[in-house]
Amino acid sequence: AGAVGFKAGVDQEGGGTTVIDTLNQALEDKLINITTIDQSIKRLFKVRIELGMLDPPTFVKSNYLTNSSLFVESGKHTKLARQASREGVCMYKNENNVLPIDPFDSSIEQIAIIGPQFIMKTLLLGNYALDPYDDHRINIVTLREGFENYLENSHIKLRWSPGCINIGCGEDIFFEEAINLAKESDIVFISLGLDQN
Repeated sequence: AGAVGFKAGVDQEGGGTTVIDTLNQALEDKLINITTIDQSIKRLFKVRIELGMLDPPTFVKSNYLTNSSLFVESGKHTKLARQASREGVCMYKNENNVLPIDPFDSSIEQIAIIGPQFIMKTLLLGNYALDPYDDHRINIVTLREGFENYLENSHIKLRWSPGCINIGCGEDIFFEEAINLAKESDIVFISLGLDQN
């Protein structure tokens, strides 16, 4: 996996060293060569140098930025973030043109949402974002709130099961509930992804 990622241009593993730890074996197995690894390291350090990460802190302008509304969640930045989120959504498959859902479609009686992220604001933010539950934050609409708003005047029942307690999904106590809910529903959405933990 490490060799494939490096060859594809992925220079840094996000959180942990699981993939990087495989590189020595990948080198021995000739799945990757040292030149490819060197190129990756050069790109990483070029960016770090450009960001001033190797300079004394007093030389780096960004060290003096505050969390003021001039920089964090300003109107301009919020507008750009909305645009990026709209344009960044991708759909792998829309068999039988299921989407978009017509809230008044009489053939749909129940929609199931499976996944712990359905009620979490942290899903909608990057890992380095401020706490989404701070009172001063802009209004962040959870997936649950979005679905409820969309189906507000609809006959369609919206039901949820976490499926897993958290993103790691180390226990299966909600599996049966989620499976049964999916079987009972006309449409099932699965809400997955990383959060700030």
